[in-house]
Amino acid sequence: MGQTIDINIRGYYYYNLKGSTIILPGNSKVWMRHNLGADTSLDPDVPVQAIHGNYYQWGRSDVVADASTPPGPITGWNTINAPNGSWSDITKAATDPCPSGFRVPTSQQWNDLINNNTATNVGPFVDSPTNFGSAKVWTGGENKLTFPTAGYRESTAGILNTRGSSGYYWSSTQNISFYTYYMNFFGSSVDMIPDLSKVDGFSIRCIEELTPAFSFFAARLNSILAGKDMQCLLYKKDFF
Repeated sequence: MGQTIDINIRGYYYYNLKGSTIILPGNSKVWMRHNLGADTSLDPDVPVQAIHGNYYQWGRSDVVADASTPPGPITGWNTINAPNGSWSDITKAATDPCPSGFRVPTSQQWNDLINNNTATNVGPFVDSPTNFGSAKVWTGGENKLTFPTAGYRESTAGILNTRGSSGYYWSSTQNISFYTYYMNFFGSSVDMIPDLSKVDGFSIRCIEELTPAFSFFAARLNSILAGKDMQCLLYKKDFF
């Protein structure tokens, strides 16, 4: 991580998070470089078990499994959908598991990432509970985001599926009462899917939570600092 700076602008602060967050074309907000629950001391661009992170059900903050959970059924798996509106595109919900200053991305933010950056693969896209070495990488300019192929925990009993060959990442966007949007990729495809149950266990990749005005200031300062091994998240001091 580069040098830390603190700049007070009307009660908000810029904080250098180079190494833990990144901005890619299509959105002025910063993305976390690790999955939620991953070991953030490790290189986010080298897919290993410890950067796969946790699994979550839509609309809930509870961790339902992690990368070391056995692949079989999980005792006590919750098969009841979270109430409508448990997560929201408009404001961060109380049940959003992302840390202060971050939130679960909207479906539009996922589409912005997909449509404005180049996707490539790392490692063998082979379905196996022990394959932790593959990932999808989005690159824009000199910046990139790496998403491990963590697969998912299925809705009826939490059984692990498609680790090593695909990734499933929640959005905050709800389609109809029992279904929500999520980002899904395999070796040769990337899609936003609107038709899966809320009680599957998917990965989460958090994105910065900011109003449009403060996003503009953050993007402007980041453009000034580009190439100086610095990148900034705008945050409210009392968040930390």
